[in-house]
Amino acid sequence: MKKIFAGFISFALFFCFMIVPVNAENYSKILLIVITDPDSNKTWNFKKEIRNTVFKIPQASKSVLGIKSIERNSEATVSLAKYLESTFDKKIKSRKEENGSATIDSDIIITTGLRWYLKGSDVKITRVTGSVINKGYFYAANKRVSWGNPGSGEGGVFYPTVSSWSKSVSDDYGLYMSSMPPYSILDVTIYVSGMGGSRKLSVTFNLNSMYT
Repeated sequence: MKKIFAGFISFALFFCFMIVPVNAENYSKILLIVITDPDSNKTWNFKKEIRNTVFKIPQASKSVLGIKSIERNSEATVSLAKYLESTFDKKIKSRKEENGSATIDSDIIITTGLRWYLKGSDVKITRVTGSVINKGYFYAANKRVSWGNPGSGEGGVFYPTVSSWSKSVSDDYGLYMSSMPPYSILDVTIYVSGMGGSRKLSVTFNLNSMYT
């Protein structure tokens, strides 16, 4: 009986260490940023290291065949003004509000991320989240979001018509592979008021660890 009990404790400890519960923790995340001039096809590539917060969602956790499946939400937010300005010949000026009491620095602030279940070494995407905030002279149009879970072979594309979204998606559990992690890609066209030309902007968010 003691051997059976000891075996059970070892089994339970194995899964406690295998699935690391996270309430709210910060992780380093690399965002891949690509900006393209559609007129000349010139492309600029950037990598931005940011800190993003991962939340475990306790009420969404469930048990499948005795293995706890924990739902997590991970998002990253990045300010893109300096990257966009480096691709234009002219400096993007600040804009005063109509009442003249405040000045707004021009910027595009993008948030993109995924919500997913983690079960052992398997990941299942449940939602794709994101937002685009226009400030000053910058404004965004033609938003396109693609996502994929290479482990399950599932993925899709949708076109947000609002400034922020949390899109429910259909996915199956698939083995997490660090070489091909689940991802979301936000593509958007950026215009600048009073200036000609535009920029195609693409931001890629990867789950570069199955615990983040």
